[in-house]
Amino acid sequence: MPRQLSEVEKAQIVSRIEEGWSIRAVAQLYNRNKKTILKIKQRWEQEDSLKRKIGSGRPKLTNPEQDAAFLGYLRNNPFATVRDAVIDTAFPASNLPPAGE
Repeated sequence: MPRQLSEVEKAQIVSRIEEGWSIRAVAQLYNRNKKTILKIKQRWEQEDSLKRKIGSGRPKLTNPEQDAAFLGYLRNNPFATVRDAVIDTAFPASNLPPAGE
């Protein structure tokens, strides 16, 4: 799956469309679906914005301190299992089943 387009790329897309490029040609140039290009164009026309909406995307389940603790544990214990790391750091974002299942 392609990465998200930057605001600069979105601005270039809008610029090309305003220069007369077709949606299809722009989609091919940026290797994106025509619907994606059309949504960028529509957001620009309706909201005069190229930014992502606040809160779009999956919310994080952990905070930076928890992330650092988990990664630090794994760096210091490179042969530990994920289960051990989750238990030892009390990592909150785990759906691991109990041991033995």
